[in-house]
Amino acid sequence: MKSFSILTKKQANSNVNQHDFGEIYSLAVHEQASRKGVGSRLLNEYIKQEKYSSSKKGVFITTDNNSSNKAVIDFYKKNKFKHTSDFIQYPSRKMSIYTYHFTDKET
Repeated sequence: MKSFSILTKKQANSNVNQHDFGEIYSLAVHEQASRKGVGSRLLNEYIKQEKYSSSKKGVFITTDNNSSNKAVIDFYKKNKFKHTSDFIQYPSRKMSIYTYHFTDKET
């Protein structure tokens, strides 16, 4: 059984300076691995690799901003991502960007 998947894009979209941040397109764990720290470990490992193998200032993720996505938003907040901005995806999909900035204090 595959317990996780992560898709990444090295360049960010226009909502965050594309030369300064990497983008996480998708991060998911199998429901049997959910709430066992697998997602946080996977995310933290990606952050470490991105920090030390690139000149990026951080990474970001774009996610739906609605009540049914609260667990996802809480996951990123728990993992030190900060709300950066909101926008509307055509036709009326509310989206948010959460950004993780690299600092000298981490990892």
